[in-house]
Amino acid sequence: MTEASASIDRIVRPFVYFLIAIALALAVFYLLHFVVRILLLTFAGVLFAIFLDAATQFFMRHIRLPRFPALALTVLLLIAFLAGFALLAGPSIGEQMRGLKEQLPAAIEKVASWISRIPWVEEVVTIAAEEGETLPAAPRILGHLTVAIGAVVGSLVSAAIVFVLGVYLALHPWIYINAVITLFPPHRRKRAQEILSTLGSVMRWWLVGRLVTMTTVGVLTALGLYLIGEPLAFVLGFIAGLFTFIPFVGFLLAIIPALLVALVESPTLALWVLVVFAIVEVLEGNVITPIVEHRTVSVPPAMVVLLQLLFGTLLGILGMLLATPLGVLAIVLIQMLYVEDVLGDKVKIMGKH
Repeated sequence: MTEASASIDRIVRPFVYFLIAIALALAVFYLLHFVVRILLLTFAGVLFAIFLDAATQFFMRHIRLPRFPALALTVLLLIAFLAGFALLAGPSIGEQMRGLKEQLPAAIEKVASWISRIPWVEEVVTIAAEEGETLPAAPRILGHLTVAIGAVVGSLVSAAIVFVLGVYLALHPWIYINAVITLFPPHRRKRAQEILSTLGSVMRWWLVGRLVTMTTVGVLTALGLYLIGEPLAFVLGFIAGLFTFIPFVGFLLAIIPALLVALVESPTLALWVLVVFAIVEVLEGNVITPIVEHRTVSVPPAMVVLLQLLFGTLLGILGMLLATPLGVLAIVLIQMLYVEDVLGDKVKIMGKH
């Protein structure tokens, strides 16, 4: 090889390697785009399995049942609770949901009427309406209906997958734990088992904290809305408690339907709704959450917001739902694998009891 050829080779070879690396990175990203939902559903199934395992161990300790009957009892009690809730509260919730469905369009129309009185907003709405008329009404309605049906069916299928996966994982958890541990070299398996045990404990305590907070917020919101005379107080409180699973963002999502329903009655009632949600939010942030997190898992608020932005942007709605537990998982892994194992420093593991 001549000196000129060698010089060209030294320039071209790194460039080719760079292109190959970029191509591989794009290929991996492309594949992850398709499997990321499966991975997120798997993680949700693991969280559900951890919840089932905690309840199963409770029955094993206090009722002295073997694991399989204890798990069966846990699943049956969960199904019975959901069925009982549906039978007792279902008619009331259904009636209030129908009322919410009837009142929301009028509320939205009233809010839109107020907003449209602003000069520049009126121009924007007019332009948008003219552009929307280019598509016939029937295809627009059909398209929205198709999207809605697809979203509902997809959510039900995802919930069923998470439920079945969680039950199977909780039935024989050691099989899957041992399978993961055997992937490590023999001299690292004890540490791998310690890390997996810690992760399971942290996730269990995080779930306990979320469930307590969700229940408390739901009850307080429903009670506050009932006291101010808000229509559909029960279902709106239920929505508030359910959305509390998503810290900070859930509060904003829950207040929207409550405000819209109140605006149908009067602006004064809407102001009282804001007061109720503000009081509940203050109680959650300064009383409920500190008490709960003192015994469970404490995550700094700024970190929660950043995690939601990151995972919501990268992974969509499902990523936002699971942002906090994924973030807690990542933090614990960094603490144990990097701070302790690599740096050799002692650190208090987040949420470890």
